[in-house]
Amino acid sequence: ELNFSFFQLSLLLAAIPFFSLIFEIPTGAIADLYGRKFSVILGVVLQAAGFLLLFFFTNYYSLILIMGFLGIASTLVSGAEEAWITDLINRKNKNLLKYYFGKKYSIMSFALIFSGIIGAFLVDKFGLRIIWMVSAGALFLSSIILLFGEEIHKKRKIKIKSSIINLKNQTKISINYCYKHHVLFYIFFASMFLVISVSFFSMLTLTDFLKNLGLKDSYFGYLWSGLSFLGFLGPLVGSSILKKNKERFYIFLTIFISAIFLIILSFIKGLYLALGLIFLSFFINSMISPGQRVYFHKFIPAKLRATIGSVESMLLSLIGIFSLPLAGLVLDNFGANIAILISGVFLIPSAIIYFKINEERE
Repeated sequence: ELNFSFFQLSLLLAAIPFFSLIFEIPTGAIADLYGRKFSVILGVVLQAAGFLLLFFFTNYYSLILIMGFLGIASTLVSGAEEAWITDLINRKNKNLLKYYFGKKYSIMSFALIFSGIIGAFLVDKFGLRIIWMVSAGALFLSSIILLFGEEIHKKRKIKIKSSIINLKNQTKISINYCYKHHVLFYIFFASMFLVISVSFFSMLTLTDFLKNLGLKDSYFGYLWSGLSFLGFLGPLVGSSILKKNKERFYIFLTIFISAIFLIILSFIKGLYLALGLIFLSFFINSMISPGQRVYFHKFIPAKLRATIGSVESMLLSLIGIFSLPLAGLVLDNFGANIAILISGVFLIPSAIIYFKINEERE
């Protein structure tokens, strides 16, 4: 609608990880001082405000600043959210953790089933920009619901400056811990390839790919709803078949299958066959997250959970800053098929890394 190139759009998206990388440690002091719950709720409220601003501005440079603001807001949630929930579950029943992540991603996808249909209706009535207003309202509602969440937090008498210094020191300790920890080091390494893959197989890529194959604009809302339905089923199926101490092989297998599907998809010329492969790929891909998050938190001590989560977020943000614009350039100059092929190729080293991890070294 704004006639931006894919490269311009990818720069807008890259502003989020760029600003989140810069503010990850300073905003971490808020969780340290006031608790993870407060940090998450504040982050969600600020994200809602950011989406509201997107409704009123269309200037490219204004949009970059708003995306940067959204990046800063996301740092209040990253690390703190999973640390808040994981520690709470572990104190009650560790075996429930894998079911939490499965249900979390399923519920999110379940909501997206209806958002695609409702979004298609609202866009038809009020135009594309109404999406930002509705998204802001949904996030404000989420922040209210989160107020009722339980948290185990001991208030600390410490100043903000001291908290930031402590967080910097703890971040250094966390980085050193991850570097020396055989499993976590390779999980981070594998995640870098996953981020690059996702950058090349984004909704921008998928939309361009399907438009070139002849899918009408009016069908995309229903497509997102269909994909979201599979995203709802995938984590539930994944959690049910995920066995304790078998997470690594499970992650390897799902990533490897996704890589094969994407590589095949890049050569497809027919719309219906492409849609079939996309649905299969999304279903398999949605099965990855529950096992991946359980496996990640399995090796993290509670006292370092939030800062290691932030370290992970900073590393992946750094990769996203470079991979997103590069993906935009590929889309502009070589097309969606090449972008999908690159996405599939980058999944392969991630799968191999998970396959080669030796847990006995820890």
